[in-house]
Amino acid sequence: MGGKTDNIVNSSTLNKIFTSFMLLRLLRLMKLLKFIPNSDMLIQGIKRALKASVGVIMSLFILNLIFALGATILFKDIEGAGVYFGDPLNSMYTMFKIFTVEGWYEVPDQLVQNIPDDSNWMIFLIRSYFIVSVGTGGLLGLSLANAIFVDEMTLDNNMKLEEMIEELTKEVRELKNQLPSREQ
Repeated sequence: MGGKTDNIVNSSTLNKIFTSFMLLRLLRLMKLLKFIPNSDMLIQGIKRALKASVGVIMSLFILNLIFALGATILFKDIEGAGVYFGDPLNSMYTMFKIFTVEGWYEVPDQLVQNIPDDSNWMIFLIRSYFIVSVGTGGLLGLSLANAIFVDEMTLDNNMKLEEMIEELTKEVRELKNQLPSREQ
């Protein structure tokens, strides 16, 4: 009886692996990039943006880790908080969701529901913690990462504009030198 189950599991696993390899064939769609005008500039811009964003991404990761560990220590004993802050991995996932401003108000509201009414200081602590985490990670951190990414993506355009301005400046100087002087 165990042999049939093993065969089913093995064929199911093999089927999933085969399907995964079939999905890799979709990567051939990347060939369509050559039909996009200036796709090489786009790819170089993305590479530059990723390179410039590494520091911000690492900073956000460390900030997420700090907030997650703090939340695990502060909130794990609250009834119902184990889903969000039972261990550091769940805490990191929850804080990542909060940094991306997805459901940032649901988590503290659910924690506050399980706090006794006479613990106003704990309610204040929970709400303050999430206000600071959304403010630093969500609003400032992700905005900074987005700004750096966009700035690097538009760098090609800025370089072209600077070259054009320099050419115009040279032409204006040449024209100015060709004009008769007005010292008379």
